[in-house]
Amino acid sequence: MDGTGIFLIGFVIFCFFMAIYKLVDNGSAKKQMKQTQQASSQFTPEQLKFLQTVGTLFKENRVVPLLQVYEECGIPHEIAYSKNPAIIDKYIPFDKGSSGENVFMTYALAVNNRYLLKNTQLVEHSNDIFNLNLRRNEKIYHVIYSVILYQEKTTVTNFAYSGFRWSSGPLRFGNLNVITNEITRFSPVDSGNLIFTNERLIFLGKQKNITKQVDLSNILYNNMYQDGVMVHIPNQKPLLFKFSDYKDFEIYQIADSINEFAIVFDRLLNGTYMDDMDNSQQPILDESLDVIEALKRKGYNPEIAEIISLAEFRKPITTYKIMSKFCMGHNRAEKLMEEMERLKFVSNSINGERMWFISPDENDLILLKIKEAEPLA
Repeated sequence: MDGTGIFLIGFVIFCFFMAIYKLVDNGSAKKQMKQTQQASSQFTPEQLKFLQTVGTLFKENRVVPLLQVYEECGIPHEIAYSKNPAIIDKYIPFDKGSSGENVFMTYALAVNNRYLLKNTQLVEHSNDIFNLNLRRNEKIYHVIYSVILYQEKTTVTNFAYSGFRWSSGPLRFGNLNVITNEITRFSPVDSGNLIFTNERLIFLGKQKNITKQVDLSNILYNNMYQDGVMVHIPNQKPLLFKFSDYKDFEIYQIADSINEFAIVFDRLLNGTYMDDMDNSQQPILDESLDVIEALKRKGYNPEIAEIISLAEFRKPITTYKIMSKFCMGHNRAEKLMEEMERLKFVSNSINGERMWFISPDENDLILLKIKEAEPLA
């Protein structure tokens, strides 16, 4: 068979596989479109408007307060900024506890959290959980959980030789040069938490207990990616941090680590982390309602407000830890745990451990969960 025949056969085979790929691709696209249409049909036009608006705000990395989110969704300005939850709720077109409301509030609170990080004082975190050897006057101001650390590794492969060499008996002429191919990859080293202090960026590993620390003043620049950030340090290989992509609409949590990193890092670097940048629009769910008062109104023990100081999102908490930290008996501590479970502050007990669904600095989320909880009989 000549070259032309081989080419024609190869071309036919190529066209055959391209046709199959196109059919499969079209089938996937139609399936995805059908799923989107089915999801859309579950909501009214007004509900879709709310979901699409808040989804766009999140995807475009907008930084606006919760009250402005309401207004951009179509709630009249005087209602959105009335700071009266009872009135605002009437304009939110979802049934309480429905999947639509859960999705809407998850995205709305995520956008609002960006605003709080950028415009209000950063909340100091307790070092009791991490047990870091902090410097004098050094404090923890933010934590990003479930981070994977990657480090640059260079491997040498594909040895080859160039040039010529001729030999005849004892005589040798010419030369050979060794050619190597260096491949640089970023390999995962450990998973853990990325901790921001007013002086350092600290990675606290879990699997291998590896800790990396970089002074903020020594960081040259950062490269932002869709799912991570690369930190460049003088005379050292860069560090790549990849963030998780979790979503849990039942507890109003969605990953927004890239924005958290960018906002907090900028404020720490500029020294504005203790400033209130804009108090005029700071969103408050109810001006007269704090956590203790909210708990009392629903019949829950106000001691829960103090226990919240231990909260670490997606970290385990035990009855024994509450007993030890607050010097109380088992029955009292277990009762408080059960109340926090009803409030959706913690998960169900698994082997004596519950997982936190909140963090101490998420005041709006804490108040919202109390507001939506059933009164304690």
